Amino acid sequence: MGLTTNGVMPISTVSTPLPPNWYAVRTLPRHEKKVCTYFSDKNITFYCPQKRTLKQWSDRKKWVDEVLIPSFVFVHIEEHQKLEVLQTKSVINFLYWLKKPAIIKDKDIDILKRFLNDHAHCELIEEHLFDGDAVEITSGAFIGMKGTLDTLQGKVAHIQLPLLNRVYKFKIPSASIIKAL
Repeated sequence: MGLTTNGVMPISTVSTPLPPNWYAVRTLPRHEKKVCTYFSDKNITFYCPQKRTLKQWSDRKKWVDEVLIPSFVFVHIEEHQKLEVLQTKSVINFLYWLKKPAIIKDKDIDILKRFLNDHAHCELIEEHLFDGDAVEITSGAFIGMKGTLDTLQGKVAHIQLPLLNRVYKFKIPSASIIKAL
């Protein structure tokens, strides 16, 4: 690129396109497979994790593919394709993080694909914990102990544990507790 007639170096207005990213797209309930068809028609790369489940009807049993994460489909798109995704029938919106569509790392999608390839009959269980629930600690010094969830504040859980004939309250990472059986 040479100098212009006035001796000023021109600034290039052509920018290199950003590589495509994975995004989670929220769909209408039970429309995930239909949205995948629409994305396929638009040549949009997508991934909809599914699991094989044996369904029982009154007259027969049948293996069916069910969506693993209800109301979500992942898309691998460039920045300029976001509007096209949002204009797709049955798409509600992107999953947002800090007021921007959340970017999902390639390695996270790859891990999910590999896991489902090895464990086709898995199940996603959402477990909500509420104040007063019986919980079990899964890591740390109190591993295996059972107590009561006092409060849950983001990544910190306040747990009441019975120790030495008394009840003590501890703060521990919320990732270290599960609902007790």
